[in-house]
Amino acid sequence: MLQIASTALFISNNILALLKLYIMAFLLAREARALSIGSSSRILLSNHHHVGSLRRPRPKTSLQAVFSQQMESLSQSSGLARWLDIELPEGRCVGVGLEGDDAKEIIISAKSLADPTNWAHEYYHPDELVHGMTLPLARQESFWLGRLSMRLALDGSSYKDHAPILRDTHGRPQLPLGTFGSISHKGGYGAALVSRDQTLAGVGVDLEYTSRAGKKNIGKRVLTDDEMMDLGKLPGISAEEEVLLRFSLKEAIYKAAHPLLCQYVGFKEAEVTPHPDGSATCKWMLESGMQTRIAGQTAHWRKLEDQDFFLTSASVEGTAS
Repeated sequence: MLQIASTALFISNNILALLKLYIMAFLLAREARALSIGSSSRILLSNHHHVGSLRRPRPKTSLQAVFSQQMESLSQSSGLARWLDIELPEGRCVGVGLEGDDAKEIIISAKSLADPTNWAHEYYHPDELVHGMTLPLARQESFWLGRLSMRLALDGSSYKDHAPILRDTHGRPQLPLGTFGSISHKGGYGAALVSRDQTLAGVGVDLEYTSRAGKKNIGKRVLTDDEMMDLGKLPGISAEEEVLLRFSLKEAIYKAAHPLLCQYVGFKEAEVTPHPDGSATCKWMLESGMQTRIAGQTAHWRKLEDQDFFLTSASVEGTAS
């Protein structure tokens, strides 16, 4: 049995090494091809900025003007499209999703990466491609969507504009010093929130369905008794929807606070209250008492009708100590 296990480990390590060599070799080939083709070969996302009532013009930087001119290429080659690009109170939020009713999954494989012209080589750092390919299939989609959303939120036209966006020891996206970010994924859609506000300690974003047809209500599992009693006071939001909204707000707030807390937080260790104006408040009840590290916080929500999602965001400030 030991010999079989050792052999399996040897084979696994060699496959990973070969995959790295494949990516690096074809990356070099792509660079050589880019020299002869020029900047016209860059692939960018289609220009789907806002959703529903969120369709407000956003001033374009010179880089975003390039996006507007060239973004249809990626949509055609990968089946992806940018479905969200808005300024939230906590920062810029960009979303990437599978385009079209027939889109089922992102097809990135060792075989597809063997082609130096494959769209993935333009948007993902080689280290991201290697890491993504080692993840279980069930987790790969969220990784690809989240990293691409984050790169666009950082105003990056390709992986060369930033270091690889991997994970730290807590599972948070690793970002340049002075940049705060968060990623969420739901049903073929990814979203990333980015802020460079140096007064903050962290930001968080979450996507959640507005309904769970045929599934058990999760209210008693994720809300306190007081929260359950407070449901049904938001205009246009049913009590069942509000359960999911509060659940999503907690996710966003916990992500934002994690750099300060660095601990597991149970769903009933905080109470959130969404308000009709799109803001929300949070009352911490941590058994550890670590909420004293939080000097200030914000939270906001909105309902994205076109995608049947709640989009929630949060930020926290730390104490001076």
